This record gives sequence, C-alpha cells and structure tokens, in this order.
Amino acid sequence: MIIAVALLDCMCLSGAEPTRRRAVPLYTEEDLRRVHPRRGETGVLSVPAVVPGPAHAASPALSRHNRFDTDETAPESYWRRESLRHRQKIGRLKRTAASLRRQISERAHEREREFGSRRRSTASVASVAPLAGRLADVEAEIQAAEAEFEERSRRAGALPGWLR
Repeated sequence: MIIAVALLDCMCLSGAEPTRRRAVPLYTEEDLRRVHPRRGETGVLSVPAVVPGPAHAASPALSRHNRFDTDETAPESYWRRESLRHRQKIGRLKRTAASLRRQISERAHEREREFGSRRRSTASVASVAPLAGRLADVEAEIQAAEAEFEERSRRAGALPGWLR
C-alpha cells in the first residue's frame, strides 16, 4: 500500500498520467431482457444424458471403505491423506521385512561360524524357519495392502497424481 502511494506520488511529480484500468461493463435489467430469448444457447436448458442415482450409496460393501456416501467423489485432499497413510503403513511393513531378512542372515552366519562349515545343520534350519515364515507373511501382507489400496482408489475415481 505504501509503495503504491509512493509510486503515485512520483508519477504525479514527474507529470506522468497514472494508468487507468478498463471500465468493467455494467449490465442492466434491460440487457438481460434483451438476451433472454437466446438463453437456451448457453446450455442452461440442457439435460444430462445419464442422471447419477443413489444406487452405490446404499451398498454397504462400498460404504465400508468410502467415507463419502454421497454422489460426490472423494476430494483430492482425502486421497492425498489416504496415500500418505498407506505409504506409512507399507513403510513400516517393509522395515519389518528388512529386519527379518537381516535376522535370518545373521542366524545363518552364526550357525556357519559355530559349526565351522558351510553345510546347514538341522538346528540352523530350525532356528531360521519361524523367521522365514514370518517374513513370507509380511511380504504377503505388503502385496495385499498394495492391491487393496490400488483397487479402492481406482473404484473411487482417484486420479493417479493424488496418490503420489
């Protein structure tokens, strides 16, 4: 504000005429009455080809995952939050999987050092088996979570840019 006033003062001192904005057209009731017969050309009288119905809102399977039970799709902010939450969940699962892989590797190396050979003993296999089973479960959970989120967002019409 102060800069604008200073600029106007400088312009007035220099003798320059301040630039004026173009006048905004003023429409009156007379103008509206004159164009009223052609209002159908603007699309105001058009009828949608398909009228969305409330069929999907009544479905409990869809409303279980969708907080937006209206005819509107979920907004961008919702899908960005869901994507962040999903990435955090997947990140935790991937860290768990990495930890399990590291534990399996450490136990396998311990057994090799302990017995002095590269052959796996039955004790080594037995101590690694529960960890390997847990690792398989975590990797299956990661794949299932990825597939579920992808399918849910696709069905809801979320744009791919919202999920990045």
